[in-house]
Amino acid sequence: MRVHHSIFKYTKKIFLGIAYLFLFLISSILILAYSIPYMMDLEAYKKLIFQEIQERTELKIEFSDSDIEIFPLPGITFEYVNLSKDNEVIASMNQVFIQVSIIPLLSGTVDITGVYLNSGSISIVRNKDGSFPIFTQIEILENVNSLDPLHLNDQIQNENQNKTESKDEKVKKRQSKDEKENQSINSTKQEFVLSSFLADLPDYFELENIHIKYNNGVNGKLYNFYIWKSKLDIHASSRSFHLDLFGKMNEEKLEIYSDFSFEDEQITYESFRIKSSIFLTQFSASIAEDILVIFPRANFKFSSLTGKIHLTKDDEDLVKLHLFDARILNLSYKQEKSFGNFIGGLWIYYSYKENKLSLDDIQVEWIGKSKVYGNGILTFGKLPIIYFSINSNFFDYESISQVVNLWLDADLDKSKAFKGIPDTGYKTKVNITLDWNLENISYYQYKIHSIRGKTIYKNGTLLLSGIRTKYYDGEILSDGQLNYDNGLFKLNSNHTIKNINTEKLLNHYSDKKYLSGDFSGNFVLSSRFTDLNSFESNIYINGDYLLQDGQLMGYLNFFRPIASIGKFINFNGPTRNSMEYSTIRGNLLYEKKVTNLTNIKMKGIGLDAEANGKLSADKINMRVTVSLPGPAGKAIKLPILYQGIFGKNVPFVDPVWLGSVYVGTILLAGPAGAAVGGIAGSAASEYVNSAISNIQKGFKSTTKFLFGSASEEKSEDLENKNEPMLPK
Repeated sequence: MRVHHSIFKYTKKIFLGIAYLFLFLISSILILAYSIPYMMDLEAYKKLIFQEIQERTELKIEFSDSDIEIFPLPGITFEYVNLSKDNEVIASMNQVFIQVSIIPLLSGTVDITGVYLNSGSISIVRNKDGSFPIFTQIEILENVNSLDPLHLNDQIQNENQNKTESKDEKVKKRQSKDEKENQSINSTKQEFVLSSFLADLPDYFELENIHIKYNNGVNGKLYNFYIWKSKLDIHASSRSFHLDLFGKMNEEKLEIYSDFSFEDEQITYESFRIKSSIFLTQFSASIAEDILVIFPRANFKFSSLTGKIHLTKDDEDLVKLHLFDARILNLSYKQEKSFGNFIGGLWIYYSYKENKLSLDDIQVEWIGKSKVYGNGILTFGKLPIIYFSINSNFFDYESISQVVNLWLDADLDKSKAFKGIPDTGYKTKVNITLDWNLENISYYQYKIHSIRGKTIYKNGTLLLSGIRTKYYDGEILSDGQLNYDNGLFKLNSNHTIKNINTEKLLNHYSDKKYLSGDFSGNFVLSSRFTDLNSFESNIYINGDYLLQDGQLMGYLNFFRPIASIGKFINFNGPTRNSMEYSTIRGNLLYEKKVTNLTNIKMKGIGLDAEANGKLSADKINMRVTVSLPGPAGKAIKLPILYQGIFGKNVPFVDPVWLGSVYVGTILLAGPAGAAVGGIAGSAASEYVNSAISNIQKGFKSTTKFLFGSASEEKSEDLENKNEPMLPK
């Protein structure tokens, strides 16, 4: 117990001793800090620091007042400072603080450890030819009528008066010094040691409340930058830097947090490392107008980008950039209203060794219009390659083409930034491959379930390979190529259609029922064009098709006129409002906006038919020849005509054929006579189409007898009056 008490007393004394020692050191430091100014010749130290600054900057320095500080940070403060060179003011600040190390200063050596600039307005001017007449011209924020350098500046000027050199002597001295430095550097690059170079720089540069006005004479634009707070820390031993910047660009918020360094003593791409975060708030695209001017169709005056950017390089080669939470607003064409509200992000990787740019995890959504995601690669070697894989959950072609067209017809000569760049032949050498996997596509009024395939651009030719389009329960397989030469596009393609549901397809365009069944076929499509309008007017389509297991309904149901005369030829066919068929085969030729339908053969339920005709715009001119069943069916061919406006003019029995039936009925007085007349009429009507209008008048009474009165026809005509044209 006694031993423990002794140990406690001994420990207590040790702690008390340490506390007294610490208190003594703190007191000594405070006394020393406050007594040093009274012990030092402050004016001499001012002169020393001022001379060091002038030698380092090689600028003329003017200021209204100065004050040296020892505690808490040793250094010198200048008020209302102007920096000039060759009688041109290039910088001016309300306050400048130069921090120095106190111990070297006491021995007569100035070691600048920090620079602080406060309150200034910088104006950077660029000439119309792209040159900068002077680095900067800065005006202080507060009104200062005149800068009359006081005290120190006058003393320095007087003391150095006898040492003044002529301007020519200074120039010669400087040139001699530069030549020696260049010879020293060129002799061996290893003489440059980065850490030693950084050791001669201050440990930090800090800016606060700085306005920068950039007057770009090239495009006549004025850009405003505001630095609220910014600090750059330099660590010479580790060859590293840390930058924080808070400010605005054209009144739009900008934040940067960055760490960068060099792995060895040489400044090279391989040794450079960076980790940076950039935050943009409605960052105006007009800032980059010098570059964006190459897109003649677009107007980026009101376009902006909001988002976050992470930039990293943590090895010898790969640079990684991640853009996320991005929002692009107000894209527009020249003299048009802005459009689009885009959100998304992407990863960008650049490999210096492979000379390759990779884009990954691309996500772009035009809210309510389209959503696209994918990845891509761009290489810049002797045989450059562009590859993109494009996927979409929903895709509106009209909207996307509106965006894509903004970037077409780029003219690099419009920007001074690209002038003088040698032609590498990139356009002629590049191979472009696009893999498509799009779903829920809207192509104007057409709705497409999905499109998958590949397009390849090489040597001025665009190849379409393995394009698979799913469309109303069926699919279309396509391939072909598109060539471009002297302003003219040439498209040649092949298409195989399998089992498209025609009823679902037509229901999308019309409330009326026309046709059902599965549509298949093989077609060749080609066009020669210079733009979209000429493409449509020069489309050529040729092929054959097959319809299976469906019905002809409404306007296309040609059985109604047959049913009206069935009792005269002893024919009792189906009585429903639609006509069923097992197959319809035929050939289709579309040229000069006219559709020719030939060699149509229908296998129906109860009767068969053949047809030929034309469709153009909303007009139809078609002849359907029906083979009736029964004993007379093999000989009697009943012709039905579609003429006039599609959906409005009802189909009717060929009047030539009808006239033969009428004559036969009179002569033989009964169904047998009608059959004989029908046989004759089937042959005659093939050669007498030109007499249709005259015969219609001649047999008006017969038509009225067979089809009913005008009042009865009116209801049928009204039923079909507003039926739209069948989509081509």
